Amino acid sequence: MSKQQELFSQVLQEQLARIFEKYNVNGRFSNQSYVQPFYPCDFIFEKASGEKLLIEVKTVLSSQIVEAYLSKLNMHKINPNDCILISDSIPQTLVDRYDGSGLNFYSPNGASQIEIPGFCYIVKIQNRKKTVKGNSGTVFVGKASSLPRLFFSVPTKKWTQYELADAANITRGYASTNLKKMIDNGYILCNDGQYELIEPDKMLNDWVAVYRFDRFVKKQMFAMHFNNYDDGLFKLHNILQENHIKFAFMGPTGAYLRCPYMEQNIITAYVNELPYEMGKLFPVEKDGNVVLYVPQSERFFIGQQEIRNLPVVSDIQLYLDLIKMPGRNEDQAEYLRENILHWG
Repeated sequence: MSKQQELFSQVLQEQLARIFEKYNVNGRFSNQSYVQPFYPCDFIFEKASGEKLLIEVKTVLSSQIVEAYLSKLNMHKINPNDCILISDSIPQTLVDRYDGSGLNFYSPNGASQIEIPGFCYIVKIQNRKKTVKGNSGTVFVGKASSLPRLFFSVPTKKWTQYELADAANITRGYASTNLKKMIDNGYILCNDGQYELIEPDKMLNDWVAVYRFDRFVKKQMFAMHFNNYDDGLFKLHNILQENHIKFAFMGPTGAYLRCPYMEQNIITAYVNELPYEMGKLFPVEKDGNVVLYVPQSERFFIGQQEIRNLPVVSDIQLYLDLIKMPGRNEDQAEYLRENILHWG
């Protein structure tokens, strides 16, 4: 554990200690290696009654991290009810996802749920937007959002400022200002003039907190006949190509191609403009089986990939849209994050 991580752990431990003291949960913290070196935790809180709570500190939390921790607990035959995962900011969706596991969570800036004998501490975060300051100071809106998209497009790449400004089509001065914000937030690091991504999960979590799917320029539903879903994908592909329209499948359709989780019947895609010659596409006001979105800018196509000879938006764009779209798309988003969004 680095000195920075040790300091981070110490601060969160002290915050949790103050809460225990406030609610008359008496006990003491100790380093885990002093008690049991094989315990999967960073600290242990030993209650006055002798019961031990295992405490694991994470800079950020994701479903993958929680699953790995539960696997360790299972391997050591440790009851999740005796364990607390703590992190600076934990999303409510993550706490809700593991509500039945018995595992406890603590976060000073997010959702918390600790239920142990004689003590219950629950803080629900129903709407993350209310806890987030205005978007103007973030790098996740407007032209600045090209920068996180570029870092995520090649997570292990080290970039120069010139390369980033050129790829994002922004001035070096504007790039410098926003790269400093990203450094201050701990997302990236700069060594010898080269910028690299160091906290992808934290950056993605912060981006999700301010991202709004409903800010597309235009949305149009269409009806189109197709024999099966794959047939529909290639039919739409041909229609858009014939109209010389830049496009990429997104949302549920992009996920179906990239990391299928559930059956789909509606085709969704980003386009730089709506087709002029509709051909076999028929505009409808509702109940269409094709939905085309014109995004705010071509930044949404950064990191575009090709799957089965079909264009699909980047994995990050897929995740951002899915987690903010209505319906069961949030489940698909988490499945994508667990199985695809690994940073290497």
